[in-house]
Amino acid sequence: MTRLNYLEEIPEDVVDIIINFVKINDYDIYAKTERNYFTWSVNNFIDDRLHKNISNFTYAIKAGENSKEFIERDNIAKYKLKIHIDKIVKNMRFSKIKKILRNNSIYNAKDVYEHNNPTCKKNIKCYERELFSQYVLSGYYMFTYVKKIEY
Repeated sequence: MTRLNYLEEIPEDVVDIIINFVKINDYDIYAKTERNYFTWSVNNFIDDRLHKNISNFTYAIKAGENSKEFIERDNIAKYKLKIHIDKIVKNMRFSKIKKILRNNSIYNAKDVYEHNNPTCKKNIKCYERELFSQYVLSGYYMFTYVKKIEY
């Protein structure tokens, strides 16, 4: 058997078995932000500009069939949305955040945050930003879909 024609000398059914065994399915995972219309906080906390910045958030990754990214794609999408909303809230003016909270009858953000999260042990610098971020996050979810890459 020469090096040039070794695949021609192997039977086709054996070649098919080898190709199917070695072949790994790859997928493109797309995540898109959707608005949760059944949440009361959507109309109270989110204005049009904020909604536009959040709803434009999408991302895509390539992952194998047995990879961590493929198995935990929904959790990763939720985490990326939380990071995106935290960045937006961090860049907002503090006076605007306080005004939105006060318009919704929240005057002491620390008490409300501790009431909503009684088991939270993390060190928080600004309860107003953290509480506002939670309320905004409750108004959105990530829709993930998977597309198989054909070779």
